[in-house]
Amino acid sequence: MDVSIILPVYNGENFLANCLDSILGQTFKDYELIIVDDGSTDSSSDICTSYAFKFKHFKFYKQKNLGVSAARNFGLSKAQGTYILFIDSDDLYDQNFVRNMLNAIRESKVDIACCNYRTIDSKNNVLYDSHFDAKIRQLKNTRKFLTYTFKTKAKVYLQTWRFIFLNEIIKNNNLKFNENIAIGEDALFVRQYLLRSKTIKLLNESLYFYRINAISATNRYNEKQFTSSICLIKEYTKLFKDNGIDLKCLNDYKVGHYLINFRNIIKSNLGLIQILKTIQSYKIFFEFSHSHILFNFFGKDLLILLLSKFNLEFVIVIITKAKRFMTS
Repeated sequence: MDVSIILPVYNGENFLANCLDSILGQTFKDYELIIVDDGSTDSSSDICTSYAFKFKHFKFYKQKNLGVSAARNFGLSKAQGTYILFIDSDDLYDQNFVRNMLNAIRESKVDIACCNYRTIDSKNNVLYDSHFDAKIRQLKNTRKFLTYTFKTKAKVYLQTWRFIFLNEIIKNNNLKFNENIAIGEDALFVRQYLLRSKTIKLLNESLYFYRINAISATNRYNEKQFTSSICLIKEYTKLFKDNGIDLKCLNDYKVGHYLINFRNIIKSNLGLIQILKTIQSYKIFFEFSHSHILFNFFGKDLLILLLSKFNLEFVIVIITKAKRFMTS
């Protein structure tokens, strides 16, 4: 078996059949699809059962609702392929996705390969076409690629579905998705893999279609997002220390996460005092220097960071709350 594709499913009935059809339509046929239903309460299980009955290389498993990381880990435990690919249940593969990804990792004799992708809406209209900038396209070393991905300006998103992995490296290093992290767990897995490999190939082809969710988990504040961000910073700090990587590489990443969560917190329905307490407790994990923010951030981002640095974030919170009150 050349390739194992892992598909976690949770209440994905709206686009699941389209996803499965895009896998069936691959020009490369020597693969197994491992479908893991993570306790769906809609018709997802019935759809998966129907496809698995018709196509013997579609292997369907069910588990109670443990989260996407647990579903992917279960899929990895069942994977027999030399290479590992992932897909999400509302997304699509280009018909040449598996073939071109497999050719890239084999012909270049690398440990991992990564492609570009297109974002699409619910009607499959293309909204955005990703690309690698000139600097990152020159990178072949996985460690250099990894440190570059932490730069704010790099805008390299590390979703597992745009990579092809060697199953041998995953198993030999006991790599698993962190089941305690709800957001960003896929990028952590990719970076852990990168540190245990040597070479990477970047394909300048958009082979994956990523469907934008109008109610994205990363676009609103919730407790899981809050705790996940803190866990991620701790994990990356440990990962860098254990592998002798300069912790300064995390500066942009820390500040970026702080900005995203700051905005989501002040837009939440929490009361004024609770918002300020949450920001203060959160800020402990996201230390940043004056010089770093002055040279790397501009406009509203810089204003937020400077006010936060001097514990004056309440100014922004009050203005935001006042604007919401005036327009309500």
